[in-house]
Amino acid sequence: GGNSFGLTKRGEKFLQEINVYLSEKENKQATNVSQKASPVKYNKSKVDECLKEIRLSSRDSSNPNRFEKAVEEGFKLLGFKTELLGGAGKTDILIQAPTVSKYAYTVAVDAKSTYSGGITEGHINFDTITDHRNLHNANFSLIVGPEFHGERLIERAVKHQVVLLDVDSFEKLIRFHMEVPLKADSYKKIFMKAGIADLTLIEEDRESLLRDGKLLRAIIECLSEESNDPVTEGIIQPREIYQILKNKKEFSSPPSLEEINAMLEFLSSPLIGCVGQTKEGYYAIGSLADAAQKFSFYFHACSKE
Repeated sequence: GGNSFGLTKRGEKFLQEINVYLSEKENKQATNVSQKASPVKYNKSKVDECLKEIRLSSRDSSNPNRFEKAVEEGFKLLGFKTELLGGAGKTDILIQAPTVSKYAYTVAVDAKSTYSGGITEGHINFDTITDHRNLHNANFSLIVGPEFHGERLIERAVKHQVVLLDVDSFEKLIRFHMEVPLKADSYKKIFMKAGIADLTLIEEDRESLLRDGKLLRAIIECLSEESNDPVTEGIIQPREIYQILKNKKEFSSPPSLEEINAMLEFLSSPLIGCVGQTKEGYYAIGSLADAAQKFSFYFHACSKE
């Protein structure tokens, strides 16, 4: 047979870094001030419409299919493969991490709507939720509802390895993703911890991706500014880049040499080609605007919109 190809983690990270880089650069040009973090461009009206429907349908208990569909659309925004099932004996929605089956995981999602108040222990049959997980060979179980009340409910969720995601947290998760698009591996951390969904579990991954975006921009700016230096002639070593960047306010801690070398390798790869390499060190290829234009080309080539 022929060779098989798939999007690697480096490829996924490449697209994410481009998004963060472009967003921060555009906002910096517009305001001429340093930004801590800027949202990635997305169809805001579509996202707002989806979030509004999730919230409204979660209270429309007379039409449970409406909430199920809204929840499915929410997980599509998070990048998951989704399948709307429903019906007797089945979970409402099955979501899957968007990668090859060997590395994917699935979550059996049940959407619980209620007209008033929150979801209590009486609204949920945890044995049925467990059956749904087993029926679909899912790795995790998740219940999405307006809000969840009662210690007994949480205790039973933990006992049955079920995660409870309220609408407020679901909305926050989606908005987080629009700002910093994490991979499915990051969201897996939330599904692995039973009980009330804990969004703090992805904070480290969010900060890491934001840091990568800041470092990408800082290195390109650094090399571009050095291009006309009469002493270095625009060619500098990673240690010199470290000395220049270590006191930058946008970094909570100085970038390590390992981080700098990894980013230089990424930027000097044949596909990206924004940075050149010689035995004397690294140098910028073109201006910062040229680099942004290339990133923009790749970003739009991968975008459906």
